[in-house]
Amino acid sequence: MCAIAGVWAFSGGHAVRETVERMNELQHRRGPDGRGIRVFESQGLALGHCRLSILDPTECGAQPMVSECGRYWITFNGEIFNFLEVREELKAAGCVFRTDTDTEVILAAFRQWGEACAKRFNGMWAFAIWDQSEERLFLCRDRFGVKPLHYVHRPGEFFAFASQANVFGLLERCGGLDEEMLAVCLRDPFLLEGIGRTIFREVRQLSAGTMAWVTRKDFREWRWWSTRDEVAAEHVPEYSEAVDRLRELLEDSCRLRLRSDVPIATALSGGLDSSSVYSTLMHLFRGGATVERAHGNSRTAFSCSLPGTPLDESEAAKQVAAFAGGTVRLVPAEFPHLPEWVEETTRALDFVYVTPAIMAQTYGAMKASGFTVSLDGHGVDEMAFGYGHLVGLALRDAKQANDSTRAADLKETVDAMTPAWVRAMRTRDLQEQESPPSEFRRFANYIRSGLRYRSNQIFGWPPLDDPKDPWLRAYGGGMPPSAEELPTGLTNSDAVLFREFHYRTLPTLLRNYDRASMLNGIEIRMPFMDFRIVRFLFALPQTYKLGGGFTKRILRDAMSGRIPEAVLRNRVKTGWNAPMVDWFSGPLRSMILDHVHSRSFLQSTIWNGRTVRDAVLLNDRTGGWTWSKCCRFWPFLNAHLLGTAPRPASVG
Repeated sequence: MCAIAGVWAFSGGHAVRETVERMNELQHRRGPDGRGIRVFESQGLALGHCRLSILDPTECGAQPMVSECGRYWITFNGEIFNFLEVREELKAAGCVFRTDTDTEVILAAFRQWGEACAKRFNGMWAFAIWDQSEERLFLCRDRFGVKPLHYVHRPGEFFAFASQANVFGLLERCGGLDEEMLAVCLRDPFLLEGIGRTIFREVRQLSAGTMAWVTRKDFREWRWWSTRDEVAAEHVPEYSEAVDRLRELLEDSCRLRLRSDVPIATALSGGLDSSSVYSTLMHLFRGGATVERAHGNSRTAFSCSLPGTPLDESEAAKQVAAFAGGTVRLVPAEFPHLPEWVEETTRALDFVYVTPAIMAQTYGAMKASGFTVSLDGHGVDEMAFGYGHLVGLALRDAKQANDSTRAADLKETVDAMTPAWVRAMRTRDLQEQESPPSEFRRFANYIRSGLRYRSNQIFGWPPLDDPKDPWLRAYGGGMPPSAEELPTGLTNSDAVLFREFHYRTLPTLLRNYDRASMLNGIEIRMPFMDFRIVRFLFALPQTYKLGGGFTKRILRDAMSGRIPEAVLRNRVKTGWNAPMVDWFSGPLRSMILDHVHSRSFLQSTIWNGRTVRDAVLLNDRTGGWTWSKCCRFWPFLNAHLLGTAPRPASVG
């Protein structure tokens, strides 16, 4: 829930109240139910909050909130799902509570246990606590970075933080696009989120699973959570026992995430992961499970419908809802004014990605129907080999180990995961590559040579003309530096899986869905991101997760009998993405051509505008758009739209 903000001018003299009020204004869509601000004039500090009311929606839950002792002030974004259990423990220790919020539980826990309180929480969060007695600021982010926490630190001048990266343009000499980081992101849109960087000047992120103390003289950040250390202490059961354990963990995770004083919906794509979440919820309801603080309206699913495109999974979603005894509302991806919607949505977000944020429409439909929370299925792919390239790496490991039986199994799996339309696209691309001068090769070369910056000059990665350059793959790219050592004894594919979860794909997707949902005032809860499930799955051997012709093997077996067999055994990986090939050749064609011919696009200092324009014209002229080509071009247009968005007037 919510958006948080704060500015601390170390020497005073800064208009902290005005700045934080403007930050609140720019972030209000994350928290449309109320705004709050607390100013500490003598310290030069202001804390801000925009509220999305979910627990105790009365004024008692307003923030910034002060502790019962009056020493600590908090501004908090997120949810502590086990707050009732922590609250009872604190009551036994003598703590007194005035509200029914999880926010007050954080304050009491911090007072009771200090920094160690984070390890007692099961949830997602980013919060800042001001210690009035010591005049220092404590920051904390959840284990896996579900909730954002951006900051700018100028030693000797000020420290500022916020939920959105694009609000720091309010500060002088800060917040404009960082050309080097933007060039890195254009080369590979999955790199920055997992290493604490952003596309904005001076704007950093508190890393997932870390906390920090800020004083006038110092900023100190350290890791409080280590998946590696937690996995080392986890027991690995026999397979059948592991299946039962995963089912139990998912049920309890869903039970905790049903705690809400407002209606909850489910984003149901029709794939295995979201179907598992929704079916588990309905199983709990049918079984009469006790869920404290659950809202009665929590049985409706929403599904994006993309009729006439290969990305449409609405029929599967209807099957799942009917099988579970629930209700699904289809949200047709119909946009009477698609170009305007794409431009507005892209400019409202603070990231560069490979496709437009089509999921924002579904969350908007949820909000319009009276829902405030969505339960989603994110996280499983990055823990249980849900992507074809991960299965391909496991196949390579099997071949290197001369394990022909496993190699044959994995070869069948990766082949079955590829949709027919993707196979057709790859066949076409390969045919073009084999007949030079090929349109495909010319397009790839245009895009690769379109960047004025070279990423190897920034982070030491291979130059763009390297034959193994990740731009030759739609979702490729080198792994970012790891801030955490890998668990011991991993194969190459297991190591990549670990990094995909902690540093690459998942952090990027968590960011995308957080922004797209909160843009519409919807909070996403992710049962698979419960730390108990993460710890458990990463402790299991690869064969539990990938084998018998299937990815996510253990989840499929755990859900047997709870979702339709056709969904349970479907191996095709679709994903929730915009139908870009159709859009680029149809309703977005004029918009794209207008932008690539604009002066600001052609005169960009980050990319060679004429080179990229020529690549687009080549595809437009030949009807050559494919999914991979769209993914290569969209980040440029995405960045262009951000760069031409109105910049807020700075506050001195």
